[in-house]
Amino acid sequence: MDVPSDALTNFRALARQLDDDALVALGNRGLLKRALKALAKARPEIVGYAGETLLLTAFGYEVHLTMDPAAARCSCPSTKTCQHILGAWLSLRAESEEPEGSAEAEEAGDADQDASNHPDEPPGPEEDPLKALISLPEEELRAWGGTKLLRQALREQSMGAVAKLDEHRPGRVLLALSSHEVRWLSGQPWQAALCSCHAKEPCIHRMLAILEVQRQRGGRVRPATSIDAQPRGETVRSREELVPAVREAVLAITERGLSRLSRAQAARIDALATSAHGVDLPRLERELQGLAGQFLALLAREAHADSESAALQLARILALTEALASGRAGLVGLHKGHFVRAGNLELIGLGARHLSTRSGFVGIVCYFWDLKSKSFCSWSDVRDKSLSDFSPEAIFHAPGPWQGCQSPASACVSRFRLQGAWKSSAGRLSGRQSTRYQGTGKSDWSQVSAFDDWQQLKQDLCESFLESLRESDEFAQLVLLRPSDWCEQGFDEVQQEWRATLLDSEERKLPMIVPGNDTHNLAISRLATMPTAPSALLGFLRLEERGYSLLPISCLLGEQIHSLTLPAAPGLTSRRAQPKLAAAVLAHSPPIEQGASALAETCSTFLQALVDHCERGTRAPMQVEALASGHSLEAAGLTLLRRPLQALQDAEGNASSRAHALLHGLHLAQRARSALLIRS
Repeated sequence: MDVPSDALTNFRALARQLDDDALVALGNRGLLKRALKALAKARPEIVGYAGETLLLTAFGYEVHLTMDPAAARCSCPSTKTCQHILGAWLSLRAESEEPEGSAEAEEAGDADQDASNHPDEPPGPEEDPLKALISLPEEELRAWGGTKLLRQALREQSMGAVAKLDEHRPGRVLLALSSHEVRWLSGQPWQAALCSCHAKEPCIHRMLAILEVQRQRGGRVRPATSIDAQPRGETVRSREELVPAVREAVLAITERGLSRLSRAQAARIDALATSAHGVDLPRLERELQGLAGQFLALLAREAHADSESAALQLARILALTEALASGRAGLVGLHKGHFVRAGNLELIGLGARHLSTRSGFVGIVCYFWDLKSKSFCSWSDVRDKSLSDFSPEAIFHAPGPWQGCQSPASACVSRFRLQGAWKSSAGRLSGRQSTRYQGTGKSDWSQVSAFDDWQQLKQDLCESFLESLRESDEFAQLVLLRPSDWCEQGFDEVQQEWRATLLDSEERKLPMIVPGNDTHNLAISRLATMPTAPSALLGFLRLEERGYSLLPISCLLGEQIHSLTLPAAPGLTSRRAQPKLAAAVLAHSPPIEQGASALAETCSTFLQALVDHCERGTRAPMQVEALASGHSLEAAGLTLLRRPLQALQDAEGNASSRAHALLHGLHLAQRARSALLIRS
């Protein structure tokens, strides 16, 4: 039976869009490998065309292909997409890529010429298939996937779930949370999208991808989460009651002053955090838990207690409650313990670090690079340090956390595949035993996005340092650097920190600072004894009043990956006594020549004056120096401080109104200082 030339052209054009990733989404990687192996021995043949179906014989079976790849059928016993169907598509793709001059190419060229005379032909693969999604009404989406699926997608989108549209490969949408890829093919109905979750029916990934395309391309507004929205599960109190209660508690504490804290106030904040969990406000819950911890540290006179951090957290909570009350989208947040299926992940180990928090928790955090989503992710095991039987070093070298994994230490220096992985919205991997680990070789840092230009580094990451109400991304300042060399290494006995200056290809300088404490003493010992500069460094980029600096986590020296704060073998301690450390390092380096501008220093002075006033309480008179420095900033062009300054002056005698103006000024002054430090 003859095949119409225009039909054959359409099938070959469709086959050209089905690359290996699309075929894996139709079947799986194992089926694709078997199809490629069978294709090397025999090639499927086209035997006919009937009812818009292309008939082929592939490896002894009859395959029926349609313009919807997921609807293809085969005469073999399999009821799903099989290797014979994949082999048929591979054969058509190979025919469409035949070199010019061959008989197949001439036949395809004639078919293309004939097809150009048909105005009803589907659009070619060069057209963007996402255009058809922009104007889809919600009624059509509801009829396709159901009301429950649409509501679930809208909820995830309102809480900050995002997708990345591939501008270089039209029709592809990568979901950041689950790492699933959804693909639309040119000339196909929008309902025939391919998803890497292999679901044939409408799934949450397809629905969320459509909503994100409409938001990013069509200007659709991200759905707001109103304060009176119905929360999930049982509630301690309603959201309408909780948010004003938090606001009232924060203003009362500010009015009284941080110097007059009591355990009753810390207990009240902790109770409000529990209530926030009950009404499903995880972002507010974490802020309140952090504030309660700050209060307990201040009451216990602990060394790490910081009045400035507590005051800024009070200001942030007040701003968050006002934003929630106005229905701001994306500020409700997600529970960090909420994991979703991420399918199979290809990961590259980047090392690990010893974690010790101010709230009394210790553990390890392992970092990886996701080859599919081109982003960082992590796995951690953190517990209360009061547990005598828990050792982060022992966990680092113990079997796990996934089935088939020798230890976290081995995963951090390997390239591997996780089958059946689970992942949270923050990029954290679950350590559940149902996930299978399959090592595929050594870790190759050359496949990880890295910076070798410090100027470009600061430009790309400056936005992540600006204070905002949106919950910070723990990977926002995580970077991989490739320095050309380093210099000025040494230990500063005054500041009790080890320093080195990293140089890029243009010999621009970036300080690397490692604090001298129990957590980082092993890192200092290792860095101080390295004969040459590491070829790559993984670490957190910090922004302080002295300027930018890097806090290293791991490094690549030769072909070996060093997790700087963790022992290389079990049984070794990761801590060193400070006297031994001081004897092992070089002479201290000169101060960092990266000071903030005069305007940033004035802003820091103003911020400190507001913190001092927050310690005394708003019932005490405002210091003249604070108003003077604030007016200096306003005169220099920082008009955003005009409103809180005016409110502080107008509210003289009204402690509650002054508390609101003070916290408002703290929040804005912190944002202004961050912006000035970035530009300095």
